[in-house]
Amino acid sequence: MADASVNTAPEKPVKEDHAKQWLGILIAFITLLVTATSFLEDYASTQRVTYSRYSRENATASTAQRTRGMLETTFAKHLVREYDELLDQANSLKYKNRLLESGAFITAAQTIAKESPLLAPPYTTFDERGWRKSTQFDRYDADTWVITTTLLSERSEAAANIAEAWNNKGDNYKAALVVFAVVLFLLALASLIGGCVRWLFLMVGLTLATIVSGAVLLNTLSPIPNIPDVALQRYAQGYGYAWQGQYDEAIRAYTQAIQLYPDYANALARRGSAYFNTRPPDNRRAIQDLEAASRLDNDNYSVFWNLGWGYYLIGEYAKSIQASQKSLNLNSKVCGPAFNIAIARLAMGKATDAEKDYEAALARCEKIVQGFRAIGLEAPYALWNEMEGSAQ
Repeated sequence: MADASVNTAPEKPVKEDHAKQWLGILIAFITLLVTATSFLEDYASTQRVTYSRYSRENATASTAQRTRGMLETTFAKHLVREYDELLDQANSLKYKNRLLESGAFITAAQTIAKESPLLAPPYTTFDERGWRKSTQFDRYDADTWVITTTLLSERSEAAANIAEAWNNKGDNYKAALVVFAVVLFLLALASLIGGCVRWLFLMVGLTLATIVSGAVLLNTLSPIPNIPDVALQRYAQGYGYAWQGQYDEAIRAYTQAIQLYPDYANALARRGSAYFNTRPPDNRRAIQDLEAASRLDNDNYSVFWNLGWGYYLIGEYAKSIQASQKSLNLNSKVCGPAFNIAIARLAMGKATDAEKDYEAALARCEKIVQGFRAIGLEAPYALWNEMEGSAQ
């Protein structure tokens, strides 16, 4: 009996030591997961900063290019007027038989023509006398600043979306680190106590660790929305065509961008708008694109604005009102969608409601104008276009 008692006495301490050893191994493994998650969080933070900077750089470059381009095109258009006036004067002097003075004005006109590409092919064509036959002002705008500015702006927006996606990943990693800290705390407590409480802490810790590890893996594998730059270039070209009123060419360019990146919301929205302007308009396809764009970008007020107009054109007035109202909710500084609502009510035969909606739309426009004047600015030109378009 004495020998048996001596052999069985160490069993409990040995089991305790084994339990602590396994807990130590488990704590070490969780620590490795914490280290890996910290590395991923740091990488996500670095990527966010990189793409945020790239977004700001492109936004700044876009603004600078727009300003410089508009100044350049304004100056070029002024030269066109000067060119025409000089030739008119030369022609008048020629009929008065004042050939010397006429020649001087022609020379001055030819000198001015050298100051801007706008007064040369392919933008301007001349007759055999040197008189200007036609000038493609919109094409000059597109080539000078519209396409470049649009591309830079799209690059800025795309980079901002990537930065936001990395920021979301980083936030998820931070949340995982907090949970891992709780797991380590539970396992540390389990190593200090015994019995059922130890097993409770161990099971809770393992469950949390498994869930969070899976979440970290899914977060790591989730794709970052990255529109290929060539798709951005096709979009910018499409915008340039639309600027010139070449909507069929614009649609082809937008389609190429969408083929390269099917979830390109801006390209879908612009292609939808272009379909409104084809001859004849393809309202159904326009609405299809705008609906797809609205699903991808639920916060773009202009998409719902155009969608509301599209629904009106095909007679779906209730949908028109709903989409237009959402546009108004998304942007308090536009009033065009309010006119969509009013005309839809009128088309539905609700004249009294339509009158109230028109009054509300005008009041909204007035509020926007007063808001701009309160800060020393004039209301944007687009606001008056909205009101004029509504009257038409």
